[in-house]
Amino acid sequence: MATMYAWTDIKHADGVVKAGESVTAKKLGVDDDEWDQLCDSKAVRAAKYPDMPADFMGSPLEYVQKQINEQLKVAEDALSDDDAMLQSVQEAEASTSEPEDNE
Repeated sequence: MATMYAWTDIKHADGVVKAGESVTAKKLGVDDDEWDQLCDSKAVRAAKYPDMPADFMGSPLEYVQKQINEQLKVAEDALSDDDAMLQSVQEAEASTSEPEDNE
């Protein structure tokens, strides 16, 4: 079975499993039906919980979306720089390949 992660703090007989910790039915002391309920409710998931800074004021989904948007911006900026460089090269090539007037 895949490693499963808590996506919320889960209270159990021995304390609390914090969001982001790996978790099993045995660790929580729950039966198969309770485990299935935790999985169905998405309190426990196969996807790893994002490693968010403690001061981030939003949901895990918002944090992941923020990270994706920041990476997208970096990629767009790099493409913009590449486009500008390509345009400069094309302009330089065009100016050197123009025929000279021999009049």
